[in-house]
Amino acid sequence: MPQPTPYDRITNFQNEQALAPTAPHPAPMFDAEYNAIKITIDEILQNLALIQRDDGQLANDSVGLDQLREEVQIGFNAPAPWVTDHDYVHGDSVFNDNAFWFCLVDHKSGVFATDLAAGYWSLIADFNEAVTIGAKMYVSDGPPPLPTHGQQWFESDTGNTYLYYVDAGGPPGQWVHINGTGHGTDGGTGGTVATSVNVPFTTESFGTAANISRLGSRTFSGAATVNDGGPAPFTNLDWYSQLNLVHYNGGDGIGIPGGSSDLNYATVAVLTDHNSAVTIGGAPQVGFLTATQSIGGHPGRALENFAINNAPSGNHSVWAGYTEAHRVSVGATTNIGNTYCFEIEVRNSVDLRVGSDPYQDVNGGTYGLLLCAGCGLSPTGQFDATAAISIGSNPTHWGTGLLFKTGSIGAHGPGGTRPAIAMPADHDVQWYASAGVLAGSINGATFGAWTAYTPTVTGTGGFVGTATGRYKKFGKTVHVSIAINVTTGGQVSTVTLPIQAAAMAGSLVGRVNTNAFMWLGHINASSLTAIAARYDADQTMTSTQNLTLSGAYECI
Repeated sequence: MPQPTPYDRITNFQNEQALAPTAPHPAPMFDAEYNAIKITIDEILQNLALIQRDDGQLANDSVGLDQLREEVQIGFNAPAPWVTDHDYVHGDSVFNDNAFWFCLVDHKSGVFATDLAAGYWSLIADFNEAVTIGAKMYVSDGPPPLPTHGQQWFESDTGNTYLYYVDAGGPPGQWVHINGTGHGTDGGTGGTVATSVNVPFTTESFGTAANISRLGSRTFSGAATVNDGGPAPFTNLDWYSQLNLVHYNGGDGIGIPGGSSDLNYATVAVLTDHNSAVTIGGAPQVGFLTATQSIGGHPGRALENFAINNAPSGNHSVWAGYTEAHRVSVGATTNIGNTYCFEIEVRNSVDLRVGSDPYQDVNGGTYGLLLCAGCGLSPTGQFDATAAISIGSNPTHWGTGLLFKTGSIGAHGPGGTRPAIAMPADHDVQWYASAGVLAGSINGATFGAWTAYTPTVTGTGGFVGTATGRYKKFGKTVHVSIAINVTTGGQVSTVTLPIQAAAMAGSLVGRVNTNAFMWLGHINASSLTAIAARYDADQTMTSTQNLTLSGAYECI
């Protein structure tokens, strides 16, 4: 609706009263005045209802893009070309040198490079690469005769697009297919049309595994993946041939002479289509494949992932690797096969290398998983990591936390044992009652030798005696054995415990060496002592007697 009708006062009642101080005020004048006020207020309320809900918040769908200022619409002030000697404020944006910049700090501009080094600007987008490549698009049913590095070619008869790439070693270059599935034709004088490209490896280089290679839309760590189109082994020493992953010369495809292989040369053709997987026996087997080998005494890594969390604020998590596996039904058919999110397989075909324990590694061992903290860097400036393995619900639960299948652990431990979990003696298995509240624990010391201690024994009637003891603690349960040696006869009273008892009272039992009478050691609640007495409450002992008490009780 239009803007509310402005209120315009009709009568000046002060003047009316001055002209006729004794006359009554005319009612029609008041009615007219109030009616005018009411019209304005009613129209204000009608307009307010369009933009405000009953809870005081803005009405739904009451604000659109046209109602916002430019800096609110895009998150910063509208961009303009950067100029020198200008007062820029936080939130301004500019174009400079084919790049889009955001102002971080209020300042007067001078030289852009100097201002950038001072931290005044933050890069939003760099269009230099886009300008370079976009300017070189070539449209034809054949490649350009003299292509240059970075040039794009749109093949008009197939709809495919290629990028001309020259390796770091220099020409000749190759056309790399960058959309769709491609047909892998020969590019003639314009270079070879290929579905793979070698680029320098920028993190670690080990022997000949010094390249990251791309096959179609997939990334491979190893030597060249380009083949020469001939039969295996390829003369270009691609990583398929180097690692004997290709079936040829009677090899089984995994570096062992003889045998047969399901992973053969056809794998190369299948993997060039990023929407496909290797099919063996009618079922997809491989969707992504990497391989490497240890060459020249250097370690090899088939895959490396890096994740860096350097967010200055906010709850932002980072994953160096993330996988999901979903078991779903198809119509009325139930999938009865297993579903694995991740499977790790290792193979040892050299010799038996077992006997690794927490204090020694077996040289040349074969391990399924190695978890380390610190990334091999200097400990200076680092802190301990939180946990090697964290098992949780999201939101459903696991049926079992860790499951060791029958026969999964060989009898290679001391005395032919099967060490499913091995750890140093001072490491605990802990149970918690709540956050930060330890309910119980066990460690290697729990199952070791008993601990000796010297109890204090007291008595009356001239009693003098000494005592020796030992104990073993399992969680909150203490097993104790006490021997009291009488030097001078009298009435024995108390003997100290190794650990204070909990609120629940208990008893120790025993006998003296001269008769079969039973003695008790009554443990008071929350006490560090036991009261010794014979079954009939007599506490008298002679100098020829020794008393032994033993039992278990709950400690604090």
